[in-house]
Amino acid sequence: MKKNYKMRKVNVFRKVISIVALVLVGVVTSYGQILHLPLTENVNDASTNNTTVNDENTSVTFTSDTEKGNVAVLNGADCQIVATTDGVLGAGARTIAAWIKTSVTATSQCIASYGVSTTRNKFTFYVATGNVIRAEIVGNFVLGTTTVTDGAWHHVAVTFDGATVKLYVDGVEDASKAWADVNTLARDPQEFYIAHDAVYQDTPRFWFNGNMSDFRLYDIALSAQEIAAFNVPTALSDVKDSDLYSVTPINNSSIEIKAKENAVCSIYSISGQKVLQQKIEIGTNSINTNGLSGICLIKIEAGNGKAFVKKVFLK
Repeated sequence: MKKNYKMRKVNVFRKVISIVALVLVGVVTSYGQILHLPLTENVNDASTNNTTVNDENTSVTFTSDTEKGNVAVLNGADCQIVATTDGVLGAGARTIAAWIKTSVTATSQCIASYGVSTTRNKFTFYVATGNVIRAEIVGNFVLGTTTVTDGAWHHVAVTFDGATVKLYVDGVEDASKAWADVNTLARDPQEFYIAHDAVYQDTPRFWFNGNMSDFRLYDIALSAQEIAAFNVPTALSDVKDSDLYSVTPINNSSIEIKAKENAVCSIYSISGQKVLQQKIEIGTNSINTNGLSGICLIKIEAGNGKAFVKKVFLK
């Protein structure tokens, strides 16, 4: 009974954290985090664990992206990132998440892989030949449905709670499957692979070819709301409210936006889901918000790399 009470307290704590993260506009939880590789200028671990991470063979390079800032460039041939950690072993809960961008199709591209290459003892997360994401434990797999090889940025994630594996693309659940036989084993020496699968009969394969940013590994299965938080626009705005746009809630059914540039306005709910999108033009625009209430996030994109974000409360 005490154990169940303790678990309820942990779950309540996590729900509070996820809601606070959303309210703070795109702040993603660090609770349960094992690895966090921002991949902006090096492959260092930014989590509190300070795990040793190296890029081997050809070093990972970095480039400036108009949407994400500095991101990693992976050449699809011999760029490999190796972290000195066992990851999550046995049937333990876990989450692997990252932003990826690739236009390479019909080719398997690994996002992360670790464990031992025997039945049910390895955990792999990758872009499959069908241009969708896939998670597998040698002998069992789950396949996504959303194309992620279109040259655009996509946030991809896999969670496992000890019983069910779920795939997410851009904050939305893409596929799920019951997995009752997961038993990930540790490698000797400790090795957790990112952007390639080097644990298939000890032969590297499935090199990732494209860009990657903000790679994370957790020892918990993040909730749908926590996954959605990755996709809530962050406050990395390079324009001020008074420069190009002003956003004013008028009443419980509309928002007024005054714009000096044509743009696209997106509205996100507190759960991180995009609930409305509308083009806005130079001048005064009225957005119908019927049916929305509570805290919402307004994101305005002008198509030139600039993004303006504002939190509003709809009564």
